[in-house]
Amino acid sequence: MASLDDFDDDNEQVTAELGNLGLTAAGFDYFNLDEPIEFCIGKIGSHVKFKSSEIVKLLCCQVLNVPYQSLYGTQEFYRNRPLQALINRKDVTFEQLDRNVLSRTLDAIAEFGPERLF
Repeated sequence: MASLDDFDDDNEQVTAELGNLGLTAAGFDYFNLDEPIEFCIGKIGSHVKFKSSEIVKLLCCQVLNVPYQSLYGTQEFYRNRPLQALINRKDVTFEQLDRNVLSRTLDAIAEFGPERLF
């Protein structure tokens, strides 16, 4: 698991207002929700930019802040937010969080059964 030190390459202090994003992301991490999500609807392959559990975490963070926003607004929602810190990865950008990635994850949830997953 990455730590906050992994995001501080040049010893420059950076601050950001997270609101409830940090609490939601920390809850996912604390309860290890990534493991059962990946077990149920995980994606594998070199083409996968985001794990299913990361997408679910980001969508939960978003819906708690903007409950009625469409998938088209997700990329814009994370434009000025610390996306990399929320999912503990440095190799992704908000541009990669496009509608296709999101809809494939939601399709996998629908196919598995949202009641069974959650």
